[in-house]
Amino acid sequence: MPLPRDVKELFSLVDPDAPLQAGFLITEDGAILASWMRVEMHQREVAVMAATMMASIATIVEVFGVPTPRTVLVTMGEQQVLARKLARNQILILVSSKDVHKQNLYLTAKRLSTRLEAIYRHAGPEGLRDEDATQGRARARGD
Repeated sequence: MPLPRDVKELFSLVDPDAPLQAGFLITEDGAILASWMRVEMHQREVAVMAATMMASIATIVEVFGVPTPRTVLVTMGEQQVLARKLARNQILILVSSKDVHKQNLYLTAKRLSTRLEAIYRHAGPEGLRDEDATQGRARARGD
């Protein structure tokens, strides 16, 4: 599968038949970097509350002297939310029905985080360079 051109295309990997309802890549302060939703939802509220949840959990576990968890799974009624802290102070959020096995969510999160790291490794945070434009500039400079 071709690598996305930048982080905004992270969720292009999601199969339309996948059991996910939504996915978000956010910063620790709740800014949305990429998102995908099967049905419309209040993206901003989900992002900010997920970021707040991760910060709150980090504070709670600090009181008990245990390491902050990298991944949190919350079940709420018929839904579940997986939030995974990634590099670069980013958080991956996946929403599914509670019928989806948690291992499926963990595996999907791993695939998406691996894909995100590949994007950054090959392109940096700004996305892949346009090869045609890069070659055109090189020809114009006489390289």
